[in-house]
Amino acid sequence: MNRRQISRVGAVALSVLLTGAAGCKNLMNANGLKPASDSVNASAKVNQYPMKGMVLGKSAQTNQIILQQGEIPGFMPATDATYTLKNAAVFSKLAPGDQITADVVVPADLSSNQLINIKVVSQPSHPMTLAELPPHQLLVGENVPGTPMVNQDGKPTSLTDFRGKAVLITFVDTQCTDDCPIITHLFAEIDQELAKHPKAYAGSDLITISIDPAHDTPAVLHAYGLKYLNGKASGFQHWQFVHMTPTNLKRLATDFGVSYRQAKGDIEHTMDISLIGPDNTLQQSWSGDDWDPKIISRAVEAAAGNANTPVTGKKIS
Repeated sequence: MNRRQISRVGAVALSVLLTGAAGCKNLMNANGLKPASDSVNASAKVNQYPMKGMVLGKSAQTNQIILQQGEIPGFMPATDATYTLKNAAVFSKLAPGDQITADVVVPADLSSNQLINIKVVSQPSHPMTLAELPPHQLLVGENVPGTPMVNQDGKPTSLTDFRGKAVLITFVDTQCTDDCPIITHLFAEIDQELAKHPKAYAGSDLITISIDPAHDTPAVLHAYGLKYLNGKASGFQHWQFVHMTPTNLKRLATDFGVSYRQAKGDIEHTMDISLIGPDNTLQQSWSGDDWDPKIISRAVEAAAGNANTPVTGKKIS
């Protein structure tokens, strides 16, 4: 049966209890804007809303933070939201787990919301790990978690086992006859392209993750993978197909901004590809609008050029 592609939606975050340190730090004008009152009074072209939230993650490469944001009455429901901070000093003082207040400045053209008047109202008692924080879509540069999975041969693994290599991942289901074959054929092209460059091939891995754990057992994934590997099981040494429990799949899909849901016997889902660097951090992502096997292959090759081989994690086949 056909699987229909759906648009990307924000990940649903879970609540977390933090032990806050006393005190309140005022990190005014995170984007180098004028104070909120000046901005709003000077022009009717912007709207401003008070916001409370918790920092879930940050990217030093992009100066972005992602917040678990509470409801903003009259503007938006509680959700995860990403902001780019232009003030490097303010950005450097924020850490995952910080509870903040701020004002969201919304341009009339809705182009890019900005934060001003940021205040840290409480901080966790210790630097928080990814596992301690609510699930959230990873920003570029954030560490990828070691969520358990099982490959097509029934062997346990996780993404952290591939540390030292560039890893390209995507999510499909094997019963899909619409979008999933397109992305799996794309991976086959990338696999063949990388095979032309021995160093890049040795320093990389491809992983296809099933979003249908009820049907896609390791045996099913093994048979599915062989169709795209010209029947050669040796190809699994570079391109693996993995099964996850529903709970672990939900967490990993949130990490990579992939949405999926059951709908009248179908699985509706977004289509995305992500590149994990040899240091086990998210490096880049591609949506369905910019899939080009040669461009993606070159990105993997560039990342693999920084790879350390042999792999420092455990090797599976």
